[in-house]
Amino acid sequence: MTVVKYLLNCRPRSTKICIRMRPPKKNDTMRALMILVMLMGTFQLIYIYANSPNSTEDILEQPISEFNYRTQLVVRHIAFPTQELLSSPKHVLTTGVKDKNQTLHDVPMPATMYINNARDSLSPPCNSVLIIPPVCGPLLYGYRRNNKGFLTIGIPSIRRPNTESVYLYQTLESLINNTNEKEKREITVVVLLSDLNETFNDKIAREIYTRFQIFVEGGFIRIIKAPKTIYPNFDKLSSTMNDNIKRVQWRAKQNIDFAYLCSYSKNISDYYLQLEDDVLSARNFSTYIRNQIYNVTRPWFMLEFSRLGFIGKLFKDEDLEWVAKYLMKNFEKAPGDLLLGKMLSVRGQRFPIHTHFSLFQHNGKFSSLENKMMPSIDSKFKDADSIKLPILSAPKGNNPPTKFKTSFQIVPGYFPSFAYDNNSTTFFWAKRPRKLDYLSLHFKSPHNFTRIIISTGDSKRKQDSLLNSALFTAIKHKSDVHIQGKCGSFILLADFIDGEIDTKAMGINIPNNIICLKIQLMKNSKTWIIIRDIVLI
Repeated sequence: MTVVKYLLNCRPRSTKICIRMRPPKKNDTMRALMILVMLMGTFQLIYIYANSPNSTEDILEQPISEFNYRTQLVVRHIAFPTQELLSSPKHVLTTGVKDKNQTLHDVPMPATMYINNARDSLSPPCNSVLIIPPVCGPLLYGYRRNNKGFLTIGIPSIRRPNTESVYLYQTLESLINNTNEKEKREITVVVLLSDLNETFNDKIAREIYTRFQIFVEGGFIRIIKAPKTIYPNFDKLSSTMNDNIKRVQWRAKQNIDFAYLCSYSKNISDYYLQLEDDVLSARNFSTYIRNQIYNVTRPWFMLEFSRLGFIGKLFKDEDLEWVAKYLMKNFEKAPGDLLLGKMLSVRGQRFPIHTHFSLFQHNGKFSSLENKMMPSIDSKFKDADSIKLPILSAPKGNNPPTKFKTSFQIVPGYFPSFAYDNNSTTFFWAKRPRKLDYLSLHFKSPHNFTRIIISTGDSKRKQDSLLNSALFTAIKHKSDVHIQGKCGSFILLADFIDGEIDTKAMGINIPNNIICLKIQLMKNSKTWIIIRDIVLI
């Protein structure tokens, strides 16, 4: 008789110790198995937690605070055993384990999709036997490769207000098209779907798998999600850096998403590259990154392959945990790109280390922050002359007949009408612009527009963009007698952002009965200016 069977069958009399075994009942075997499974699960959890390289023991020893609590949730959610983990009994962490010699190695994982019975079911199955309560892991689609790779690329993605565009698909296509088969075996692209709307995340995850199934099943693309429990109550955050509370909340969540990606990606590859979901990559970017790593002779904490924001920032794998904790500790204090400068200082890197040219180009006009437009592009992008950026493309407008007036000095052959002809290959070009120079449009009759788009600068690098400028409107009132060419008073509609205006992306309501539009330079310009497109819808 085993100890477990003894415990199940023994019935002590009074307070005496039971010494007699009774014949087993019909359900005794099932009860014994259940107890054994629970004991095994308990021992397994203790073993996993004790041997985890992502153990939160150091965090738990600190005074309890919001930072400690949220960091603990991030680390525990990733380090805790899930179905992805339990599928390989030798593998005690989703990010690799250390052997007795303290060297990292990867344990083989089955090359299967962790999906419940059907291909269109997203959540990995929860294990309700060994884990009580059941815990579902972050993995939605993808699998762990046998060997540690060269590069992990982390991409967080959420819904963008005011548009149905999903830039993420173009980003993934660009990474696929600009890597060869050997590079794909050494790179893992981790996509974090972190929108607070789970329905949106599910939809995007399915679409990514449908479009890029071969690359997901091949291990090149992995799709994960973050639990809502890692986020604080954003309503309790205070305004900092003169930002309104919505912007503070937006950038705080973004920092937590970056931290989660870093934590999840630890031990997948030797290096980690942070991207955003609206970028295009240069050809052979992996080769250039590898060469830059080998050519840097002085110690470094971060290498930069783009001059924009958090795009193209490279870290060593062993630094990811520190980066994640730093972001979590300061998530509400500043945007992530500003925290990068402080990280460099703390880690002793005195100056940023840039490549001569950028390997990643920003390609998203609509920001994930509502009513915010982000048309910035990197003028140092390596393949600028050979790639047509969708961000610089404008839709066809319903441009009504108009007359132009301008105080700009026109470059011969580049007339104002060329910006209004629904042809992006032609443009208006002016030389030596000065403060208060303008280009105005005068309509024959009042018009109502739902969207106004004005794009400036050349179509490759946005040189000669119209900076420090604004768009004004003049409105016909009921009592006014309209005479074309007579506009009356102008009111400000929008300021140009990096040489662009898009009222839809900016969340601007356009007044009715517009009779005139005026583009005006508010400061002297150091360059000539190009107005590429004026689109009225």
